Amino acid sequence: MTHESDIFNHLLKFGSITSLEIANKYYITAPHGVIRDLRKRLGYDAITDEWQTKKKVVVQDNGKLKEVTVRYKRYFLQKFEGDGIC
Repeated sequence: MTHESDIFNHLLKFGSITSLEIANKYYITAPHGVIRDLRKRLGYDAITDEWQTKKKVVVQDNGKLKEVTVRYKRYFLQKFEGDGIC
């Protein structure tokens, strides 16, 4: 399977995917590139995105806790009609 088909199948099954999920689950380090290629193939309005944020507590080098905000994109597959790419 190609990266494109992995992400497309995930979008078909779940409706959305985050850039963090793409990196962690599929080991793709440039998720925007795969999404760009899917948009070229399916049409630019087939996949939309929105920025999301999440607060996370991290341990600093000095041992203190610090709350940071993580920003990432969530990609959504719009209603899709067609044979797909698989």
